[in-house]
Amino acid sequence: MIGILRKPWWVGPLVAGVSYSHYSGGKPPEPPAVSGYEVVHNRANLPRNGRLVVVATCPAGKRAISGGYSTPSPVDTTDFSNPEGNNGWKVSFKSNGGSGNASVYAVCVNAN
Repeated sequence: MIGILRKPWWVGPLVAGVSYSHYSGGKPPEPPAVSGYEVVHNRANLPRNGRLVVVATCPAGKRAISGGYSTPSPVDTTDFSNPEGNNGWKVSFKSNGGSGNASVYAVCVNAN
């Protein structure tokens, strides 16, 4: 009788093929939807061996989330390429012998 009253070595239900997870963090929240996506461009003439700053500005009610540029020639360089406030992208160009259109673009979305 003593052997019958002993507790089993396992505790809890035994179910084959079932996995229990104690992770309760859940899925991270999804980022808010982006609306009003638009790319704006601006360009100016970079003089040979000169310098130039060009800004691409988003329309009213939109903000810049990214940006970029294109130099007139492969030998030309930039000193910086960064946001201009919340609504534009600013690039400083330096000519190293090339000349022509220096182009800047800003990726804009609705400022919700």
